[in-house]
Amino acid sequence: KNYTSLKNNQIKNLVSLFESLISSILSYFYRFTQNSNDLANQKIKFSDLEHIEKIEEIKDLVVDQKVTSIMHCVFSDWIKKFVDECTKKGYKSIASKYQERLNELIELFERRHLLTHNNGIVNHLYLSKIKGISTNSFKVGDEIKFSDEYLHASIRNVLYLGTVLFINTLDKRGLSRDGVFLGDLNNLGLDYLHNGYYKEAK
Repeated sequence: KNYTSLKNNQIKNLVSLFESLISSILSYFYRFTQNSNDLANQKIKFSDLEHIEKIEEIKDLVVDQKVTSIMHCVFSDWIKKFVDECTKKGYKSIASKYQERLNELIELFERRHLLTHNNGIVNHLYLSKIKGISTNSFKVGDEIKFSDEYLHASIRNVLYLGTVLFINTLDKRGLSRDGVFLGDLNNLGLDYLHNGYYKEAK
């Protein structure tokens, strides 16, 4: 039982890690955007300004609101929004190349949702969300369980897609050949190799 609980927490932590990565990239993207239209439709309430001491902090507030509004959407919606706005290629292009990996990520998020909000019991919502993208044989009322292989595959997938999306974001910002970022990516690759994630490192 303790081992199952540990694996469940690892799934939750893995999803939180990916969410944190995307949230951080979105914050960076909007904070340094040169396109005023990116933040044009954000509204500020007078009460929101209560703790503002400097005019520069207003942009931070607007960026935080923008990122929060995106991340509060369901995963399949906010990942599309992120890829369309923060990469040159856009979601259709990325999805056509990595559709299987994206499907696995969608299932992972829906599985986390079950673990968090339904005690890991399969319901109709979960089955409707993964219809057509997953071949698992769960039925309504089943307790969702997964193998060590599933966990390791999910870790690899999050690492892989996280790296792909990060690199594509750098490319849109014109930083794909920046020395600092290239050094960070090189170190990331070495970390992957050290931990046995050879395909992700490549």
